Amino acid sequence: MSRTSDREDAHDDEEIEGSSVALAIASGFATFFIVGIGISQLAHQWLPAPLFMGLVIGAIAGGVATATVTAGLTGGVEDRQRRIAGGFGGYTVGFFVGFVLAGSVLNFSILPSIGFGVVIGFLAAGWGSRQGQTATLETES
Repeated sequence: MSRTSDREDAHDDEEIEGSSVALAIASGFATFFIVGIGISQLAHQWLPAPLFMGLVIGAIAGGVATATVTAGLTGGVEDRQRRIAGGFGGYTVGFFVGFVLAGSVLNFSILPSIGFGVVIGFLAAGWGSRQGQTATLETES
């Protein structure tokens, strides 16, 4: 192998890792918003400060999602775990983006916005499940 192909292979690995980490961070933020808003709305009837409860639980869920997707996409795990982590990351980001776009840009009400978010989430999950490093290495002889 030549030096340039070694550099190109290393550059490709860096791009894969960068996109995996970006997906993990975006998934953490999306999970934070989804869980935080959901908990705040559900706890509104029973707690005097539901926003605080939603922020805390959303932050915990976002941190767990970020760590899980990062470990699943960049760690030395099986392909199945990598696909699950990528699919989760893609779904959460897709759902959040689809929900926000449907509600703010397309002026849908809440239920159609949720449906739109689910559809975009499934499409993004398909894309996300193909992210991360490949488990096998090809060598030239």
